[in-house]
Amino acid sequence: MNSLDHSFNDIAAQKADKPKYPPPFSIRFTFEERARLDAERGRNALSAQIRELRCP
Repeated sequence: MNSLDHSFNDIAAQKADKPKYPPPFSIRFTFEERARLDAERGRNALSAQIRELRCP
């Protein structure tokens, strides 16, 4: 192995930093709840609609 291989292996072996944000949140809706959210959100993303409803 040459020095480039060793450098790559050293860098690849380092642990990744922890994410700077929390993991995604999962939520389940009934068919009726999802249909209502889809109707209300218009062209906005579903996540944007939920944020608007829950975090005014």
